[in-house]
Amino acid sequence: MRIDFRSFVFSSLLFSGIFFHCFQPRCVSAEYFTQDPGEPIVGEALTESDLSGKLVIWVFWGIESQKCRDGLNKMTQVKAWLRDSDDIVIVGSHMQETPEDLGARLEELQCTFTVYDHFVPECAELSEESLKKLPVICLFDEEGKLSARGTPDEILQQLPDAFRKRIEARARQGFRYSPMEEAVFSEEMAHAKPYFAPDRVWRTGFLYLEYLSENEEYEFASEAQVLSDQLQILIYDELERLEELAKLRPGEAAYRLRFLRRNLQGLEADEDAAELWEELSARRGVSAMLSVYTRLEDLKNAVQRREIRPLRMRSSAENVLSWLRYLSRSPQYDEMLRSEAAFLLQIAEETMERL
Repeated sequence: MRIDFRSFVFSSLLFSGIFFHCFQPRCVSAEYFTQDPGEPIVGEALTESDLSGKLVIWVFWGIESQKCRDGLNKMTQVKAWLRDSDDIVIVGSHMQETPEDLGARLEELQCTFTVYDHFVPECAELSEESLKKLPVICLFDEEGKLSARGTPDEILQQLPDAFRKRIEARARQGFRYSPMEEAVFSEEMAHAKPYFAPDRVWRTGFLYLEYLSENEEYEFASEAQVLSDQLQILIYDELERLEELAKLRPGEAAYRLRFLRRNLQGLEADEDAAELWEELSARRGVSAMLSVYTRLEDLKNAVQRREIRPLRMRSSAENVLSWLRYLSRSPQYDEMLRSEAAFLLQIAEETMERL
């Protein structure tokens, strides 16, 4: 393999952080609550009817494990991405010694789904040995059959196409967003797509759609108005997603928001974006994480343009790793920011090992 291609692979994987490997256990159909799960630590108590006929992701984890906390953050983010869907349920079970402040710590982690204390449904078919290697996640299909077991990334790959594509589409978009990637429009409106590219100021696009919608001689004037309204809604949806992401990965949320604000210049939505930006900017450590994301993207772009030699690429990557190690361990930053740095560090180190 040519070294410049390997460099490109490294920078791309380091930047996106998408690794999917999976395996299939045998399928068994059973009910979830054959035993009393007890009161949940956080979230609402669930019944069999809450899970019946739905895809169920069950997360077995422990609060003292950084890898588990990273996995929990990832599942919370997935739940935010799929918040409009009633067809999938995420449930957690804490399997380590339960500290008295676990509920408060879960609230700190912004956990948005029900978590039980040491409850393992029989249909998960988990041995004591397997529960020593946390996190473990089980995926059940709509019939209650165990269809996959593995790590967070492995389970995400096993989700049905409708869910997985939504998650992967968000990941592929990287840090720059375009509402046209999510909009539903006819071929007659496809010519408007370049106006809403991630590197454009979208006000021009909205003015263009306004001109079309008010042109009585234009055959598709009504479609132009519908598309304009739809794009406005999608932009506010993206801002809501960034608000949710800010609870999990404040550095990434700030980095995405910085690009989005360039798109929103001259639009009312920028007022809401500005408020979120002020909140994130005031958070200790966010500016440091912004620097990390900037260096990652600069490295990726340099490799893509072949402006950096392999040895220098590795040196630059090692500098990023060193900075992430510091951020992930420094007590001066809060749990969420340290967790975010640790998540990026894990991805970067795994990628380095693959090259």
